[in-house]
Amino acid sequence: MKTNPKQNKKTGRLAGATLIEVIIAIIVLAIMAVCGATAVHMSRSAIMIQNHKREALGWANRRMDSIRAAYYPSIAPATLNYTQYYVTTNSAGKIVVQANNPNEGLIINGHSVPIETRLQYADIDEGAASFDGLIIKVSAGYNFMKPGDRVELESFYGDDGQ
Repeated sequence: MKTNPKQNKKTGRLAGATLIEVIIAIIVLAIMAVCGATAVHMSRSAIMIQNHKREALGWANRRMDSIRAAYYPSIAPATLNYTQYYVTTNSAGKIVVQANNPNEGLIINGHSVPIETRLQYADIDEGAASFDGLIIKVSAGYNFMKPGDRVELESFYGDDGQ
């Protein structure tokens, strides 16, 4: 009697994988593929959010630089109290200080997110005017899905007597 060359001589069974073994292997490979695809998706989402954060940080830096470049008396509040004021720019590009939040927004990747610029008078030594200045805070959103995700910058701008 001839034997099949793929047949195990001791047990008489054919060599190779059973149907159950093949199905288990397919399930394991499918799980690995889903995990891999999820990891790729999550990393792409994280990269996109970091790009939005970087863009919001650029906007906040430009806003902070424009305020620091302004002539101090032109942006200092009329009354030097410790009230927090909001800063915006008008259509002519001039800095405007006001008591109410202008609810400004900027567009990042096609989505509107808030940007808010505040300033507050600060008397560092509670006396000499040479130590007076403004605390400037710029906050810019970057994730339209989570409005609380913001970059925040803070700086002290002192009157240099110009």
